[in-house]
Amino acid sequence: MSQPTIVLHHLNNSKSIRIIWLLEELKLQYTIKEYQRQPDKLAPPELYKIHPLGKAPVVTIEENGQTVTLAESGAITEYLTNVYGKETTLGPKAGDSQEYADYLYWLHYTEGSLSLPLFLQMLFTILPQRAPFLVKPVVSGVCSQTLSTFIQPRLKSHYDFIEEKLSKSTNKFLFGERLTSADILMSFPIYSLTERGDAATREKYPNLYAYAAKLKELSGQKKAEEVGGKYDFAYFLKG
Repeated sequence: MSQPTIVLHHLNNSKSIRIIWLLEELKLQYTIKEYQRQPDKLAPPELYKIHPLGKAPVVTIEENGQTVTLAESGAITEYLTNVYGKETTLGPKAGDSQEYADYLYWLHYTEGSLSLPLFLQMLFTILPQRAPFLVKPVVSGVCSQTLSTFIQPRLKSHYDFIEEKLSKSTNKFLFGERLTSADILMSFPIYSLTERGDAATREKYPNLYAYAAKLKELSGQKKAEEVGGKYDFAYFLKG
């Protein structure tokens, strides 16, 4: 198969760094179009010309006279893996098998079930910091209550779920000894937990911490950080 021409539209401090990692694992040549967040931490106007919601990542693929433009990390990952990763172990062969079904589940679980409580955790942590002085005590109280009674218990159930999955896997990847595209997508929430976790959390989730440490040491992850910049997990909590 001839090499496609791939452009990745990448926003700094965004999860699109995972697509850089995937492209490295697939050994595909690509060009990055970088966008910098504005002082309000939102995407710049230029990115809205690429995607009407101002979202990243977006990939544009030109091959055999055709152009494909695709957004959403899960969709991009599935497409690139299925089209260009057939000779790799990044994804099981499509077909009527439980392994392929499980792979698809974990591939989309990150941006589906897991992404909302992670976003809500960030949102309800930020709101008290940004609230006007006069209402800050009220906003802080509501956010604290929401975090403790609604968001944190749901996140705990997710991390218990992931820990159980990893406890049944050899070599601490989701599917045994080989890295898959599902692991690459899972890296962000795993890093999110381990960056903020305390000693008690580390003790409770040993497989999850070992998984995070293994992912961080992989050459593809390191190359993605070198090319796209490290994700700053405290970025949105800063002034």
